[in-house]
Amino acid sequence: MRLLKDRRWEPPLPSPRDPGKKPKGAKDGWIGVVVERDDPDDRRSPGTMYVYGKQGYLGEFRTNENGFIGKSRGISAGHYTLQPKRKSGKNWPAQTPAITGPGQPVGKPGPGYKADAILLHPEGPRGVPDSLSCITTNAEGFRRVMHIMHQAPDSTVPLIVA
Repeated sequence: MRLLKDRRWEPPLPSPRDPGKKPKGAKDGWIGVVVERDDPDDRRSPGTMYVYGKQGYLGEFRTNENGFIGKSRGISAGHYTLQPKRKSGKNWPAQTPAITGPGQPVGKPGPGYKADAILLHPEGPRGVPDSLSCITTNAEGFRRVMHIMHQAPDSTVPLIVA
């Protein structure tokens, strides 16, 4: 709350209402990200990202609104982790959230990905395709993901893509 010029207190903003996207059995304080595509059968479909931190539900943010570059498409539905990218690359610095599949090196969702790393990163200019399989979101969504990565042990955060 803050004091307004007329000496009244401004009421606090309501916290966003949790849409219940956490995995079954997840306890209070679960830290993670859930992405649901608008069309679950289309890996080129935009979607919605739900972000959870120690303090609870932190909001939802649109993903991949600008589309994918060329014939590229998003990662397959499944369970991944977001881990800090280890080295700075051509486009993104170290610490950018890298999408990592089970048993894969950081930034590789699975075997066969040719890019340096598949990331979760801020979207580019509106209307210009900005992803080679990465998850893109607005600046606030990216900021919230970076926030929860700092809360998580070893900065590793579960990522569920549906």
